[in-house]
Amino acid sequence: MRRRDRKVVDPTRIEEIIAESAVLRLGLNDDGEVYVVPVNFGAEIIDGRRVFYFHSARAGRKLDVIRRNPRVGFELDAGFELIEGPTPCAFSARYRSVVGVAVATELADVAEKRRGLTAILNKTAGVRDWRFDDAALDAVAVVRLDVERLSCKENR
Repeated sequence: MRRRDRKVVDPTRIEEIIAESAVLRLGLNDDGEVYVVPVNFGAEIIDGRRVFYFHSARAGRKLDVIRRNPRVGFELDAGFELIEGPTPCAFSARYRSVVGVAVATELADVAEKRRGLTAILNKTAGVRDWRFDDAALDAVAVVRLDVERLSCKENR
């Protein structure tokens, strides 16, 4: 990271930035072509490790790529605010961002899918008591991202 003065290492602050972020942008390698797709997400720490979840249709490019190459990149951001300057090169921005690398796993276990969907809906809707019937769980793909590396920056 070039701007070490903007690096965030405090786990509590990283959690806050993740909570403030509305969208996870998923970066995939589709046979040498970069494919980036925004997804709704949920986040947890399981056994001390960061995990993200997202849901998807059961078929399509995103899952096809993940099935061939489960190593993914991701990005989240929040709080963008342009800081105008007197010249074009003097402009700046306030921001908070998280980037990283993860391994994606399409979940098959019903309990894991339920856990992932609950995390997503907790994040997006703020309600923690969700019920999913088996038909709803079967109709959707849920993917877990096991984070290998993560870095966080902010410019206040």
